[in-house]
Amino acid sequence: MDDDRTGRHGGACCTGAQFCWRRVARCRRSVRRLKANKTGPDHRMICANSQSIMKGVSQFMVIKGRDIPEKNYRKGYDVSSQDQISHFAVRITTPQNPFEPEKHGERRFWYILEGEATVTVDGTTTAVEPGDLVLLAPWTEHSLRTNGWVRWICFG
Repeated sequence: MDDDRTGRHGGACCTGAQFCWRRVARCRRSVRRLKANKTGPDHRMICANSQSIMKGVSQFMVIKGRDIPEKNYRKGYDVSSQDQISHFAVRITTPQNPFEPEKHGERRFWYILEGEATVTVDGTTTAVEPGDLVLLAPWTEHSLRTNGWVRWICFG
C-alpha cells in the first residue's frame, strides 16, 4: 500500500513512518537554515531553551515533522548532537494507560507515529502529533498523555 505523496509504504524499514537516519545533517548547519527560513511561528522547532539547540539539548526539544522538507520520500531529523542510541521500544499510550512521569539518567528520543498527545517535561507541556520528534535530556521528568490513542517509538 504505497502512498506516492508521502513515500510511506509500511515496510519494515520505516514501519509506515517518515523517518530515515541516512538523511541526517549536522546540527548547527540545519538550525541556521531553519532559523533563516522562519516558516512558522515557532521557527519550525519548539525548544525549552533556545541556546540548547546549538549546544545539544539541555532539557528537551520537539522537532515538528510537518516542517521538515521531504526529499526522495525521506525526511531527515537532525539529532547529530545527541549520544548514541542503545534503547528502542514501540509504545501505545491511551487515557487508561498513560506514560506516567519518570526521571532517569539516560537521554531519550520519542518519535510520534500515530495519534496526538501532550508531552510534559519538567513542568513544560507541548502538544505533539505524528511526525514529531521529542528529544529528552537526562534527569528531566517527562510524561506523555493522550485523550485518544497514540503509537510512538522510544529510543535512546
